Amino acid sequence: MKAIAATQFVGAGLAFRISLDPAEYLFLLVFLGFLVIVGHFARIAGGFIIGAVFALSLLGVPQEEALAMSLIVQMSSVLSVAGVGALALWLQGVALADMRADAEGAVNVRPG
Repeated sequence: MKAIAATQFVGAGLAFRISLDPAEYLFLLVFLGFLVIVGHFARIAGGFIIGAVFALSLLGVPQEEALAMSLIVQMSSVLSVAGVGALALWLQGVALADMRADAEGAVNVRPG
């Protein structure tokens, strides 16, 4: 999984002709992995984007390119998870129409 995350940063960097050393990509993975966990517990919205721009700025990447790279990585991460999830549903024989019908038939019960 970390290899996929590293290749997302490499691809985003190559889109803007920015090349970092392998150790710098490793730093990004460790720093942002820690930041995602801390941001989740602290409930900071956009913590990954803010942290990615900060970390890439430390590595000498201009802020505009750092923001664009972090948005591309975030988007590709969400799309890859959605794609794998859609593939898993398809392999299981589950249709989206069935899921919608089940959701409409569910009863919303609130305790209290």
